[in-house]
Amino acid sequence: MKYLLPLLFGLIFLSCSDKNEALTSDRDDTYFFGQIAGDSYDVKNDRITDKYIKTIQELPIYKFVFQHSIYEPTISPEKSSIVLAVDILDPAPGKNYNFRKGTSQDNDGLIGISCETVMKADLNSPDYKRNYIPNINREKIVATIEKVDFTILDNGVKIVEGTIKGTLYNAFDNRDSIKMDVHFRTKYYENEK
Repeated sequence: MKYLLPLLFGLIFLSCSDKNEALTSDRDDTYFFGQIAGDSYDVKNDRITDKYIKTIQELPIYKFVFQHSIYEPTISPEKSSIVLAVDILDPAPGKNYNFRKGTSQDNDGLIGISCETVMKADLNSPDYKRNYIPNINREKIVATIEKVDFTILDNGVKIVEGTIKGTLYNAFDNRDSIKMDVHFRTKYYENEK
């Protein structure tokens, strides 16, 4: 019995220290992975600086963005970036949000989705931008919300998890399109602008 009490306190101390380590990790619980236009992404947000995926508005429309840039001058002088923006009316778990036409209210809750790509041959060259949106006459794009959680630590912020699958088309050339199959988990960061 005299050994049992110190052993019990030791186990409680170790279990508490493991929880503190989990809370102070360099990564948080948000992520974005999958493929856009044949390019693979597998990123997790850094708790402090890098917010690749984040919710920028919760009400009246839930808006989130995924932003990513690639520039590795030791490998190539090319620089590229992508911004995927999604607007959903009241995300609910287990619901599919179908979307065919940009910013139409008739799209079952998926209010808007667009993807902008920017390429530069090198840092001194002009930007080559393309904007991709849904096309009513072509393949639809579907966002599926798999889970909606609320945080305790961040004042009840909504955490939305789901997938986006389908095709977006160049706003000026319907022959140019990008296929998308991605998984995401996003939340609003109170101290972010």
